[in-house]
Amino acid sequence: MSDAGPAPAPWRLVVTVNGGPVAEHDRRERLAGHQRRVLDSMDADMDGGIGLAGREIARPGPDDRARFVAMQLLLALDRGDGALR
Repeated sequence: MSDAGPAPAPWRLVVTVNGGPVAEHDRRERLAGHQRRVLDSMDADMDGGIGLAGREIARPGPDDRARFVAMQLLLALDRGDGALR
């Protein structure tokens, strides 16, 4: 049996670092205009390929893109910057 606690609701995105939540988002809510534009821009940039886990991926699929965005979010949080850049 796992001691991780109950599974989060499927509409709730929770970013945890060292076992504690550092960012949360209710996926049922629309992103603010600026946040949406940043993610759209990042998505367009990924069309040209990404570097992920030490390898270059020329045509990243949805899983690659999700991992890349997650890593960018963690890096932003580590910098103390709540915005993805």
